[in-house]
Amino acid sequence: MTQKEIENKEKKILLIYPGLDPCPPYKLLQIAAVLEKNGIEVLITDFCHQSLKNGMIIKKRLKSLNIDIVGIYFRIESFSNILRIIRMAKNLNKIVIIIGSGYKEMMKLFLRDSNVDFVTASGDQLSLLSLLNCLFSGKNMARVKGIGFKKNGIPFLTKNREYVSLDRLPMPAWHLIDIDSHLGFSVFGPTIYMETSEGCPYNCTYCKLRLSQGPIRYKSIKKSIDEVEYVLSKSRKAKAIFFQDLTFLFNKDRVINFCNELIRRDIKISWFCYGRIRDVNEEMLKKLKEANCKAIIFGVESGSQKIQKKLGKKVSLNKIKKVFELCKFYDINPGLSVILGIPGERIEDLQKTLNFIKIIKPSYIIPHLFLPVPGLKLTRIAESYGLTQPKSLDEWEISMHRLPNLFPTPKETKRMYFRLCIYNDLKLFFDSLKNLGIKTSLKFLLRQLQERTLRIVDGVNYRV
Repeated sequence: MTQKEIENKEKKILLIYPGLDPCPPYKLLQIAAVLEKNGIEVLITDFCHQSLKNGMIIKKRLKSLNIDIVGIYFRIESFSNILRIIRMAKNLNKIVIIIGSGYKEMMKLFLRDSNVDFVTASGDQLSLLSLLNCLFSGKNMARVKGIGFKKNGIPFLTKNREYVSLDRLPMPAWHLIDIDSHLGFSVFGPTIYMETSEGCPYNCTYCKLRLSQGPIRYKSIKKSIDEVEYVLSKSRKAKAIFFQDLTFLFNKDRVINFCNELIRRDIKISWFCYGRIRDVNEEMLKKLKEANCKAIIFGVESGSQKIQKKLGKKVSLNKIKKVFELCKFYDINPGLSVILGIPGERIEDLQKTLNFIKIIKPSYIIPHLFLPVPGLKLTRIAESYGLTQPKSLDEWEISMHRLPNLFPTPKETKRMYFRLCIYNDLKLFFDSLKNLGIKTSLKFLLRQLQERTLRIVDGVNYRV
């Protein structure tokens, strides 16, 4: 299918979420809402809880839906699945668009692949609409901001689009999915994933989200909580909400006003969020508890001060310990994410992380392996340890699976990663027994193990 062939055809697109978990990305629902508002028919499909090594699953789905334009949402942890989908889609003569494909280096990497026709930038909810309007009308797309395509066979990226005010966007297209079939799971029960802001003001060396999402921007509290009420009214099973904002707790006044509005509207559902150690204080925690916040997941990443510094974390281990103690005092469960496989990490650094975990006793542990995405400061450090950047999507996929062997302690890193995964799954199971009972907790554990198995089969879980 060529651009010429798509002109004047029915305005329709199939959006695909390639992740293993059942929760479609919030931004994909935002983009779908923008398209619908502008007269483009949208269908969303996913392959959650399915291994796509057998390409027939993809083929049958694409054939049955029979839509000429396919937009695949980019998630780095689903990279292998993305490759399988774009190859099958192109084999079926579809126009293939990678949505939210990151910043310049990653966008160019996708465009070097013969199966990819177009890419759109991350953190941009409007570029896909402009791209599709050009496709359907046959207009020149060189002036469309925030996209990439091939110009005489060479990757060409247009100028960046200015970040849009979140209050200008329509409510995400929740009606396009069965919400109760797309809930995540936590120790508090079936969980809805939402966002109330975008961007991040910090400069962690390992994180691509700061580069791709830009400065922090907030949705109004009224609009955010209106959406909470709407989604809860459409779900019969949801017992909790996970606010996935990168820095939900960054603005203290907004957090307190947000909590006050939840209380005023008598919204008593359990909820949790991400947070940074330096953003938390006692006044905030008091209000979070009052508004029924049950947990905060902190990006601690390492128990080694040396590695903390390399990651761009400007906080002491002693401060982390005090914040965890304060959270527990207010009955808010403190969780932490840990990144393993940092360039230059030694056995003693791994041991320091393990020892620190024993000291602070987190309620949850989310382990990750570092993936050196092009353009990151930490990636440049990884290159000094022998990393060679991939020049194609196939090379990138191979490097993802072989990555731990680049670092000084591959066996110890892998061993600790899986040890923490098993520990966390079992701890979540026993904690969920208190809230959910044996039947639901067993279902939760089996689901965790299923996702873990699929990640091992289809690729390792990375934090970027």
